[in-house]
Formats: sequence, structure tokens, C-alpha cells
Amino acid sequence: MFRYSVYMLLLTVCFAFGAAPAMAQQAVKTRAGVHAEYGRIVFEWPTKTGYRAEIKGKQLRIVFDKPFTANYAVFEQKLADFVGKPVIGKDGREVRFPLRREFGLKTRQFDKVVVIDLLMAPPADDKVAEKTPVMPPEKPATPVTMTPPRIAAAKIISERSEAEAEADRAAAIALEQQKKQEAEDQAIGAALAKAKMIEDEKDAAVTKGGQIDFEMRVKEIAGGLRMRFPFPKDVAGAVFLRGDYLWVVFDKPAHVDLSIVSLLRRDVIMKAEQLDDQDSTVLAFKVAPGYLPRVARRHSVWQVDLLREAGTPDGILPVVREPEAEPGGLVRVRAGNPTGPFAVIDPTVGDTIMISPVLEATQAVVESRKYVDFELLPTSQGVAIVLRSDQLKVSAAPGSVMITSAAGLQMSDEVVRSLGKNGTGKITPQPPAYMEFDRWKRGTAENFYATRQQLRANVAATKLVERRSGQMSLAQFHLAHGLEAEARGILNIMASEDANIINDPYFRGLSGVTNYYLGRLDEAERDLSDNGLKNDSHAKLWLGAVKARQNSWKEALIAFDSGLAVMGKYSPQIRAELRILAGTAALAMGENDRAQRELNNVKIDTLTPQMASEGRLLQANLLEVRGKNDAALDAYDKVIATHYRPTETPARLSRLLLLNKLGSMDNAKAIEQLEGLRYAWRGDDTELKILEALGKRYAANGAYRESLSVMRSAVTYYPNTERSSHIADSMNEIFADLYLRNGSSTMPAIKALALYYDFRELTPLGADGDEMIRRLGERLVAVDLLDEAIELLDHQVRYRLDGTAKAQVAVRLAVIQLLDKQPDKALDTIRRTRQTRLPEDLTFRRLILEARALSELSEFEQALELIAGVDVPDANLLRADIYWAAQDWPKAASSLDKVLADSGPPPSDKPLDAPLQGRIMRAAIAYALAGQQDGLDKMRTRYDAQMAASPYADSFDVISRSSANNGVAFRQLASTIAGLDTLKDFMATYRRDL
Repeated sequence: MFRYSVYMLLLTVCFAFGAAPAMAQQAVKTRAGVHAEYGRIVFEWPTKTGYRAEIKGKQLRIVFDKPFTANYAVFEQKLADFVGKPVIGKDGREVRFPLRREFGLKTRQFDKVVVIDLLMAPPADDKVAEKTPVMPPEKPATPVTMTPPRIAAAKIISERSEAEAEADRAAAIALEQQKKQEAEDQAIGAALAKAKMIEDEKDAAVTKGGQIDFEMRVKEIAGGLRMRFPFPKDVAGAVFLRGDYLWVVFDKPAHVDLSIVSLLRRDVIMKAEQLDDQDSTVLAFKVAPGYLPRVARRHSVWQVDLLREAGTPDGILPVVREPEAEPGGLVRVRAGNPTGPFAVIDPTVGDTIMISPVLEATQAVVESRKYVDFELLPTSQGVAIVLRSDQLKVSAAPGSVMITSAAGLQMSDEVVRSLGKNGTGKITPQPPAYMEFDRWKRGTAENFYATRQQLRANVAATKLVERRSGQMSLAQFHLAHGLEAEARGILNIMASEDANIINDPYFRGLSGVTNYYLGRLDEAERDLSDNGLKNDSHAKLWLGAVKARQNSWKEALIAFDSGLAVMGKYSPQIRAELRILAGTAALAMGENDRAQRELNNVKIDTLTPQMASEGRLLQANLLEVRGKNDAALDAYDKVIATHYRPTETPARLSRLLLLNKLGSMDNAKAIEQLEGLRYAWRGDDTELKILEALGKRYAANGAYRESLSVMRSAVTYYPNTERSSHIADSMNEIFADLYLRNGSSTMPAIKALALYYDFRELTPLGADGDEMIRRLGERLVAVDLLDEAIELLDHQVRYRLDGTAKAQVAVRLAVIQLLDKQPDKALDTIRRTRQTRLPEDLTFRRLILEARALSELSEFEQALELIAGVDVPDANLLRADIYWAAQDWPKAASSLDKVLADSGPPPSDKPLDAPLQGRIMRAAIAYALAGQQDGLDKMRTRYDAQMAASPYADSFDVISRSSANNGVAFRQLASTIAGLDTLKDFMATYRRDL
């Protein structure tokens, strides 16, 4: 026992030291405000924290459970008439405010926010208030019990050791019973705490002069916000959305303090107000788009949750049409204990709403119904009616809300008109796109043929103008039994007999669902998007299915959300189909948790083999997304084993891509299998996925033509889909890798050019595209494919470029044209791209090229005139070449000598380069042909030693000996050198700059 006590003491000390770092001060936000009857102090903590507040003497003392730091300047600025400068406690958990006079105290806590109000009128009997945390801990504290470590039982060798073992067993049983009792006590404590919280909320309501006064409670919950309305006694409620506003109405008058809304973030509730009404409580909340109410009631406390997914209310109030009721007909909404109704004017729209709250929770009208005289609004609780006639009368009695009119109700609705009824009989109007498959089957499969024969006979026995009802029933019967083509045929006959029937929303609803099951998705979308169905939740639900089949994932989720409230009206098979499609759309949009929730609501084993296969495919995709690769592969194998092709092919695709990603299948094997799948399934997003995957793996293996060809097919076949847009982006990226990042360097230049021309539409606009063409042109010039390079750059200059960029590329084009012996085209290129205000170096290069082109065209004088006065090496070399071509040997010799002088003295420690050797030989022959011996002597003196080591050694020796040398060798050399093509030497520098 002593050792156990010591062990507990050490454990306590460890806990104490371990907890020390957690006591670091937290930053707390502060706010303050002055109201008519109180001044408010607000502390907003990062997490919920307990506190105490009290007034002692002339001082407000607030103590929190944790140390904190805060900015108190706001209190001194706004509450100067209430409090003085605060005093901070040494432990950092306490703050004390000196009070200017006596105040009452009211404190509240809303999750992380602590609100302290200093009341102008202090209570007569008590000036001290305390507040402890409202919410208990999520899990009740469990007493720390130390179980001694188990010791291996020794061999029993005496009666005494057996007695000790028995005592140990008895102690263990007692300890187990103690734990069980503690768990029961904790559960009872939690239930009592929850009941006490509700009672505390009820007790917080105060009745003054017959009117209830309480404060709305708000709490953040997963996915939204929870509002609680703690009435002290049972009241009936009504809750509904209209436009941007949530209406909450109770049948007893009360003043509700909504000031907590000003403390909330504006991401759910943006505005709150209470409308004046002496007989009821009418609250209007402006809420963010996408939030739906879910209603509950515990005793007299009403609770409204605002969530992204609220679900369908448990109790759907039936609407019954009684046209024969006196006087003038009646529409009855069957409800338990409705009260009111209360007439409220909608301040936003300006019309009148009759609201009838219902005492029983989750009793609602889930679908809008429009009549000539009024409209029943969809609600989450109670009944709400928009009046369209001054003579309308709405009354409530136990069991129903009744709508009548002194002038008689106008009760012909779309159902009666569509089915050809005359308005007699009790008919409950159904939404146009509500597919009542179970009722439309008219019995079991055993009596199918007899029922169909009777329906056909009814149509045949009816006159043409009255047969619409029978035709509609026959089409519904076929659709309910899965005979969509037969139903489509009947609908087509109806449209041919009456062209106006396409304006009937009931016809369009049935036509849309029929087209959906036939796979005519575009036609189904047009039908279900008709204006007559825009407020029909059922049409939205089926439109979501159509959009999911079209792979329009975002639009599908929006449509499913709009129709979620009516999904419960369909059979489990239909619900499963719609939930699998919604889950597939959610997964495609990256909403994995929602996809899992949708799948969790589906019992796959109870579905048809085809639908079960779709559910298992979604399950396999979710496993892969969550990184459970082995389980995903097994799930894909199960889908493949069903041999249901709409799911088998996607499963095969996903499986091989996963194996490829994991390294269990190389690209070559993946390409082989993808080529097989490419022809196994044609159409829809699956083919696009196959083509996209195939194109990427061809590119990874360096088969760029095959890659781009496959992707081009995908974009061509499906031009307006989101996936084809991604494929087009991949094509552009591959093309850029080839020609901007040297991806094409491994293929021959002619193949690179051919690939470029085949996919030139992928050339990007702007600088990247221009750089791509320039690099390809360089490769073509490098292998002397000059004609191809000229065509490429000429297209760029003519159609892609302007400004300085155009002038720069024109220089490259002109150089290549000169190299290709096309001086006339080079001259045209330079002249038609002439501009003002170009950079000086670019202007000079264009000038030299223009003069060179003129020289090649034997326009020597014009060429010399163009570069007259320009004394730079390039101009001097060009001038020498012009004189050489004109056989003006003295001037050619002088110009070449100047070019050699520009090159500097010849190096003595290394041989001369080939261009310099050629210029020396040309200068020597020019001097010789001009008869200038002194020039030859100068050349011999300067270059004899270096030229002796060159291939021109003998030639230089023959030419430089004497200008009067007329031997055969001299004449042959002179003729050969005089006929040299000077363009190659001149263009060497320009070609290096390409």
C-alpha cells in the first residue's frame, strides 16, 4: 500500500510539471459597446474557457481559468462612464475594473465568447453574479485509478499462497464492479447535465406584463450554426426560407434579444431582426446562400440548425384538394395541432404571408404548390401561404390548415390540364417531374400484359381531343416498367397530335426522365430545364442525374442540392441510383467526404447487378483516393468480374493506371493495354480518359507524334468538355517541351520540322511561340535545310510579328536567303520590314545586309553609296567584296589591306585561322592584278612566315614574288582566287549570330 501511495504521488508530481507549459498566456480579443440599458464588455478566446465574474463594492472582478493577454484600450475609450483603468492580476488570469457607480451584472457565454453587461439599473436584492462555464466537458472526467502491474503467477506451493491468489481475484472483481458503477454514474451525470442545460435555458426566459423576454442562444456546430429559442412553455413554430431570408415564427408574443448575432462572423447569418407583431414572434434572418434549416424541439426549447445539407423533415404534411367542398372549394393541409394563422408582410417583397405554426416538431410542407389565388411555400416547419387574392380565407383547426375563398377557389392545376380531367374528384396536385413509378406500375409483373392491353384499349376508345390522359397513363406505365423506348414512342405521338403539349410541364418532366433512361442526355437536359419546371425540386433531382451522366460535375452537385429535400419520396433503388451519381460527382470535384457519405447511404448488396457495379466502382475509386491501394485493386477486380461494360472498362482503366503509378506496370505495357481499351469503349468521358492516359504515356516514352495524334483525336471528338480542355493544355505543354526546352533535340531536324508542321496550331502566341520558331530555324540552318528555314521564318515575319521583333527576325531571314543564293528575296525582306526608331546595332546590321544583297545583284554603286562613310570592319569587308566583285583591283587591294589592319598584327605563336588566310590571299592577288609591287612586298614581309605554314604556302610564294609575273602558275592562281565566292567569308559572322 505504501508503494502504491508513493507511485500516485510521483504520478501527480509528473502531471503537475507536465501541465506547466500549457499555462502560457493566450491572446484574447476584446470589444466594448454602450447600449440604452447597459454597457457591454466582450472577451473572445481562441477556445472555450471557464470564468467567474462578480461585483464587490465598487469593483468588477473577472477571473478566467487560463492566463491571458488583452488590449484594454477599447474599454477606456468606449466605457469611460462605466469603468476606470483595469488592474491585472499577478497570475495573468484576473482583471479588476473600478466602477464609476453602482451597476447590476449580467453575464453569458457563447462558446468561445464571454459577454459581461453592466446594467444601468442594479437589481434591488443582489448585486453579485457569478458565471461558470455553461457547457460541460465533452467527456466526463474519469478518476485516475492506478492498477498495479500484473505479476506472473508463481506455482502454488502452499495453502497460504492459494488464499492470497483468491484475495487478488476478489480485488480484481471488486475493481471491475467499481469501474462499471463509475461509468453508469458518468452516463447519468451527462444526461442530468443535458436536462439541466435545457431547464437553465427555460429559466432564463422572463415574463413581464404577459410578454416573454429571452435571449437567443447560438452555437457553432460542424457544418454550420445552431440557434436555440428557450421559451418557458410550449409554443408552436414555423420555419421556412424565402429568398435570402430565414423566417422563424412562434405563436406566442415574445421579445427576443438578438444582440448575439452582432458577435458572430458573417459567414452564415449576416443580419437579424424581429418584426413587430402583437400576437406572435416573427424573426427574420438574412443567411448566406447554400444553408438550409433543420428544425428540432426539446420540451419548450426550439432548435434551428443552419447546415449545407439539412435533409428531409420527418413529417411531410399532405396537401389535399377538395374542389367539391362548399362554398367554392377547399385546399386542406393536414397537420397535427396548427395555430394562428398570423398575417405578416414580407418587407423585402411587399406581399402578405399567412403563417400557421405547428406544435409538433418537423411537420413541414416540403414542396412549393402554386394556385391561382395563393402559393404554398416549402417549409422546414409549419405552413406558410402567400396570398394572391384579397378574398382568400385561411383558418387553422386541430388536424388541418384550411384555405378557402368567398368567391370560390380557382383550382384547375397542371395535373388536371395535362391528364385531360374536368376538375372533378379529389386530386392532390403533384409536382410535374415527380416520377411515381410504384403507382404507375399498376400492380405486379404478373398482370403486366393485361394492364397494358386495358390501357391501350382506353386510348383507342377515346376521341382524339380527349385521349391525352390515357396516352399519358400508358407512357407512365411503360416507363415505370423500364420500357423507355415504348414510352418515348407514345410521347412522340402525343406531340405530333398536339404541338402545344410541349409547353406542358408534366409532359416535359416525363419526357426528360424518359430521355435520361434512353441515354439521350442533351434532350433530357432541355426537357428538365424548361421554365415550367424551374421551381420543381424533382426536376432538379433528375437534372442532377443527367448532369452527372454528362460529367458536368459541378452543375450536377448544384442540381442535386436543389432536389435533396424530395429524394426520400422515391424507392430505395432510385435513391441509391441518385446517391451513387451524386457521390461520383462529389468525388470528381474533390469532395471526398461527401462522396463517402453518399455511398454510406447505399446498401450495395440490395441493388440490381448493374447498379451494384456502379456503386462498387465508386467504392474502389474512394479507396484509391484515400491511398488504400491494395484494397482498391481488389475492388476494381470485383467490378471487372461483373462484366457490365459501362463499369468494367472504367475499372480496367483505373486499375492499370494505378499499377502504372505504383511501378508494377511499365509504360510500354500500359500503352499496349490502353490501345486495347481505346477500341473496347467509345463515347463519353471514359474514352476521353483513355485517350488522355494513352497520350501522356506515349509522350513519356518519347513517341511524341503518337502522343499528340491521340490527344488531338480526343480534343476533336469532344471539343466542349472540361476534360478535353485539360487534354489541350497537356498538348501545349508537350509541344513546348519539344521546341522550347530542347525535347526535340534527340530527333533529326527534318523530323522535328515535319512534326512542327503537323501540329503548328499548338505554337503559342507571343514571345514563347517566336522563340520556338527561332530555335527550330537554327536547327534547320545547322543542317543546311535552308529552304525549310526560310519558309518557317518568312511565315513568322509576315503573320506573327510586328515592331522591333519583326525587324530582328527579318535579319535572320535575310541572312539565310543570302546563304541560299536568293539576294533578291533578302533585299525584299529587309526593305518590307523597314521601320524607324530601331536600336542602333539592329539598324546597322540591316544596312550591311541590304548593301550585301545589292552587291550580290551587281548593284555595286548603290551598295557602295549605302555604306559610304561607314568605317567599321563589317563595312570595310563588304566594301572590299564589292570592289572584288567589280574587279576594281586597286580599290579591292586597298580595302582588303584595311580589313587586315582592322584584324590587328598576325599572331606569332599560333597559325592563322582559315578566314584570315583567305583574306591575305585575296589581298595579295588584288595587289598583283593591280600591278602594285610595293603592296606585294608589304604583304610578303608581314605574312610570309605565317603563310609558309598554311595550305596556301606555295600559292602565296608564287603570287607575292612579283606583280609582273606572268607565268602559267601565276595566271592559274590569279584566276582561281579572283573567282572565289566572297559571300561565304562575309556571312560567317552573321551565320554564327543566327
